Amino acid sequence: MRRKRVSVVMATHNGEAWLKEQIDSVLSQTMSDFELLIGDDASSDRTYGIVQKYASRDRRIRLFRHDEALGVARNFAFLMERAQGRYIAFCDQDDRWHPRKLERQLKAMERTEAQNEKMPILVHSDLKLIDGQGRTIAPSYFWKRGYDFPERASLPLMLTRGGVMGNTAMINRPLRDAALPFPGGLKYHDWWLGVVAELEGRRITLEEPLVEYRIHTDNTSGKARWLAGEYRHPWKHRWLPWHDWDRIGAVEALLSRRIGEDQRRILECYLEYLRAEKGWIRHYPCLRRVGFFEGPLSLRARIALRLAVASMLGKGTV
Repeated sequence: MRRKRVSVVMATHNGEAWLKEQIDSVLSQTMSDFELLIGDDASSDRTYGIVQKYASRDRRIRLFRHDEALGVARNFAFLMERAQGRYIAFCDQDDRWHPRKLERQLKAMERTEAQNEKMPILVHSDLKLIDGQGRTIAPSYFWKRGYDFPERASLPLMLTRGGVMGNTAMINRPLRDAALPFPGGLKYHDWWLGVVAELEGRRITLEEPLVEYRIHTDNTSGKARWLAGEYRHPWKHRWLPWHDWDRIGAVEALLSRRIGEDQRRILECYLEYLRAEKGWIRHYPCLRRVGFFEGPLSLRARIALRLAVASMLGKGTV
């Protein structure tokens, strides 16, 4: 059988509530040349039975079952290793896709690959936020979060604030090969893919919302309550580093690669910041020097003040 052009990978775990809507939106894509790999992570509800029924009716679906839960990142890595397509699109279990999502991302991917087919490439898009009943919360995730992605690569942006949502991401095989295996202890596959693409390849941002991102209390991203509110991030360029010890191993893995000196300085500076238990204000000059903070003096002063307060309070996150 001829290999499909795109592999859609979906990680499921106790997602019976909205799973059918998501699968239906994938199977209804205008671009039908894809396979759908579903990795069920030891669900205890009706999730596995639902995906079994879909797999019995549609030969494009390949189903895997984990008797012991792997977690989101490891589940996606498992599926990436088994994906046969030239391109891999990531899919959550509770959203809805725009009918032309794959078609539009594929066009953007192929235009970029025409310049260099060996380049690792990631294409991601905006999202519309919806609630459990499918009602619109916000028409744009980018607007809600205050994102304004530069066309040029920005490693500090991807390391800290990020913005690549995995449920919108499509990658090509060169990026898959560059991203696997995931470093041990990795929490978020989309953060890792965004960083590797920014470091070694190209990121393409589509401003059109191609996914309806469902916000509910069981979201694994932990942003549901914040996103459901009316608050909007006021500073578009506030790339304040997130102090997360779980990222240390991933940054160390990046430093073991063959990278440019400028990229190495950025990663080393960020690693020192991550390793610090407190006293983060001491790292501010280095972080600013290698490009973590862009904007006017007033903005940099506010960031320095927040770092100083966090240092005094011994907070793990600023």
